[in-house]
Amino acid sequence: MKIKAITFTRDMASAIRRGKKTMTRRKCAISWHGCVTGDCPHERQIDCEAEIEKYFPYADVVVAVAVWGTEKRFDDIPPRDLPANAKIWTAFQSDEPPRWCGRMRPGRFMTKAMRSHCPQLRIKAKRVEHIKDISVADALAEGVELFSPHQGRVLFHVGDIEAETAVLAFAGLIEEIHGEEFWDNNEYVWAITFEVASGL
Repeated sequence: MKIKAITFTRDMASAIRRGKKTMTRRKCAISWHGCVTGDCPHERQIDCEAEIEKYFPYADVVVAVAVWGTEKRFDDIPPRDLPANAKIWTAFQSDEPPRWCGRMRPGRFMTKAMRSHCPQLRIKAKRVEHIKDISVADALAEGVELFSPHQGRVLFHVGDIEAETAVLAFAGLIEEIHGEEFWDNNEYVWAITFEVASGL
């Protein structure tokens, strides 16, 4: 079975490693929205679910990739040309890279062989919804965390983004990744629940 890769930011890789992230929302390329809105010809819910399922881009298991690096002496070497014994660090291993690690490289440039350094995620559930339909519980499952930085004042944060509610913090994350229009237009997304299957 071919295992597809799904890319996470450095902060989200850290959240997965710490057990703080068990959901992700991804752009939905589905062209048939009737089953989501209820404006469809199907008489049974199971037929709607079967129609939506056709558009899901992932299998039951995916490999999570994120920013990574190798030894400084290999900084100028393309990923495909790295020696087999080159050390590899990924954001799933620690918040900060080890001293031997050189420049940071995007996860999408990892070769298939390098993905053995990354965790595999098992998809437990999925659904299509508008991005703004996210609940507080789901925002927390997305990696948003609670903290009290000033005199007991409660705030939520995800990476460097801070907000007064978990949903607003998540909205800031989405705008940082996809742009303000994605949230403002309330785009459709796949809401995916996962668990770490191996690699952590």
